[in-house]
Amino acid sequence: MMTKARAFLSFSIFGLFFCFYLLTTQQKGISQVTGKLKGWELKGNEILLELCGENKEFPHGIYALDPFAPNPKLRLLVKGGRRPVWSPKRRFVAYLRNDSLWIIDRKGNFAWMWDSFLSNLGFHDPPVVWTWKEGFLVVWRISSWGGTVLYQSDEAPKEGEEWHPFVPLVVMPLKRRLPEKPLPNKGSIRWDDLLCFNNPTASPDGKYVAAEVYPSGPEDLRRAESKILVYERCPPEEMELWWQLKGQTFKGKGRRLTNLGEGVTELRPLWSPTGEWIAFTVVHWKDGYVAPAVIRPDGSDYTELLSKHAPSASISLGSKWEPVVPLDKDNPARLPAYNLPQWGQPHVYPVEWSEDGRFLLLNMGKRYQHIQCARWDGKRWWVMGVAGRMGTGFAGLKFVAWGPGSFLAIVPDITPEIWITEARTDEKWRWRTITMPEGVWIEWMDW
Repeated sequence: MMTKARAFLSFSIFGLFFCFYLLTTQQKGISQVTGKLKGWELKGNEILLELCGENKEFPHGIYALDPFAPNPKLRLLVKGGRRPVWSPKRRFVAYLRNDSLWIIDRKGNFAWMWDSFLSNLGFHDPPVVWTWKEGFLVVWRISSWGGTVLYQSDEAPKEGEEWHPFVPLVVMPLKRRLPEKPLPNKGSIRWDDLLCFNNPTASPDGKYVAAEVYPSGPEDLRRAESKILVYERCPPEEMELWWQLKGQTFKGKGRRLTNLGEGVTELRPLWSPTGEWIAFTVVHWKDGYVAPAVIRPDGSDYTELLSKHAPSASISLGSKWEPVVPLDKDNPARLPAYNLPQWGQPHVYPVEWSEDGRFLLLNMGKRYQHIQCARWDGKRWWVMGVAGRMGTGFAGLKFVAWGPGSFLAIVPDITPEIWITEARTDEKWRWRTITMPEGVWIEWMDW
């Protein structure tokens, strides 16, 4: 008689391949579409919002707001639309409506549609992840085996050209070589053979991809083992059989980005727009803290972006640039923690690079509670608190997004308004506020 454990494993493996079948069959709903939305014309500097509420003049949907206009006004783009996101060069917008994923250019021309789009999105998850060359991919968080990725396009077409036909690429790394045509019903692929490929980020030239890679398992239970690996893109004829199903887009097994050993977890890599740095989150289990880190793509110049105030993790930084200081209790430049031991503190991680690559947004605590900004001056890294010093009683922030250049927009959690500033290398940041109409709430923001 089969034991309960073996029965569960057999069912889960069956579920894995059923989910893969579901993913591939969904691709039948992908199509290139034509047509145009009236009133859509965008300049590229607008803040994109999903609004809802009790004000009948502003029905639920996607709105554009030009923050640089003398009198900024909301403009309805897509009634019922959700989660709009700009592409990096602001040529395209991706959004959800009903159960479909749409891509449209900023002139209002439909470019692409995926019907019956399914994805287990978290509160801050965008519908697609854009590459710096304006290709895009979809991150699937499948409960049967964990995070994986569908590559849809390497780059966007040039002006006046159409999107190339999409070839769905399910990215699933393997830990061992398999036959050309494995037979799932004979158990040729097991959980232990598969690796999750999560939260990918592409280099600006599109030649490399960095991602979280960790053993497969239900509900992403083994994500704590994640390490960041860098893979080289290559044409199919140069592929080595370390990738299975339809994910053969990379060459070889990948290269570990850091030399931090096995005692850490590495999460959420973010390649800078200039290509000079990869930011990521590092969890130090033995020492009990979480830090934002930056490193060169070749693995050099590893730096944790923590100030001397890091042990005092119950407060945020003030609005003054301070140099980063290694988290060393014997370092005379570091301030002592108020209450020892401060297990689990500091807890700071990177969020997003500014469009010009000059600044890196950080967050401390829950997303978002205390935001910080980091910058590289060519010799060393500096960090500063954003929006002043915030106590633990602050309700927090709902959304934060970089705009054109180094402009920054913030939506607070308690009031329907947008705070706007421009990041500077000095401390003279100037803020202004745009308030939503009465009865209108912000459900999503991207800039």
